[in-house]
Amino acid sequence: MKKTFYSNCLFEAIKAKLKNWKNVSIHFIPGWLEPTGHFHFYWNNSSNNTYYDFRLLPGHHKNLCIFFKGYIEVSSQSEWEKRMYRSSELLNKKLQKKYNFNSTNEKNTEIDELNKKLAIYREESAFYKNFTDVSLLSSDKYLNDLERHNVNYVFPFKKTVVNGIPIMESNGKAISVKKLNQIPNDTTDFLVL
Repeated sequence: MKKTFYSNCLFEAIKAKLKNWKNVSIHFIPGWLEPTGHFHFYWNNSSNNTYYDFRLLPGHHKNLCIFFKGYIEVSSQSEWEKRMYRSSELLNKKLQKKYNFNSTNEKNTEIDELNKKLAIYREESAFYKNFTDVSLLSSDKYLNDLERHNVNYVFPFKKTVVNGIPIMESNGKAISVKKLNQIPNDTTDFLVL
């Protein structure tokens, strides 16, 4: 039986990053890709190529809670890739049902778009691995990278210190890259979506 406790995926990912800053990277899964419909954070340790995420116990999910009862799931890279593949297949089936098409017999733009987005999220680049300094958003080169990677939104964070421990906390909601001037002034870092 896995040890259960109250927490959330972002909090656990940040704790892991603070414990092993060099080897741990935090990743984001948007709600449209998750079967639950809620966005999710996970992290991996590059020194042992292991993936971790905070999983909710069945029946303990409440929409307005910040902390949930769950446990930390540990996966190898191949196990994690299988899980992501299953998630993409579920999304594929939802699209087929919603738009009444069969993706096995004909080419569909919805599936093509999904595959492009999945390729972006699987890309092994630092662009998606870490929090990114907000000062980069003023660079033309970085803005071109956002466009090249089909990034639509940035999720703002700010660094704070609680009881002497530096943490990252959300600093508002996701903002379209077309409205970057609306990022709150005290934002220090962001994730790309």
